[in-house]
Amino acid sequence: MFAPRLYFRARPTTAVLRRCLGSTADAQTLDARLKADLKVAMKAKDKVRLPVIKGILSDILYAEKNPAGGASFSRGSDADVAAIFQRAIRRRNDLIESFVGGGREDLAETERAKLAILQDYLPT
Repeated sequence: MFAPRLYFRARPTTAVLRRCLGSTADAQTLDARLKADLKVAMKAKDKVRLPVIKGILSDILYAEKNPAGGASFSRGSDADVAAIFQRAIRRRNDLIESFVGGGREDLAETERAKLAILQDYLPT
């Protein structure tokens, strides 16, 4: 008899959720900040930031379970996690060079956006 009313609510942006949840506190380790930002990106359905954060968390877990050359890895150590970020940044730079050399500017732009996300987590 009556058609139901559909109410559309806009999804909050990543910046709004981060401000509400307070995920950028200085006292947090990089690992804790990544986990908090993962939740924010999932709630905001951020299609660019979410796979980057998931990939870094996967790299951290891999380094924790498979130490290279007998070196110990600590999730709580910002230096160890920063080394993983440096590797990921180097990988992204190599991909950008390859895409530009191959004439794929569209893929290079995608990788540049992911690179910018990674660089946000490292101290200057």
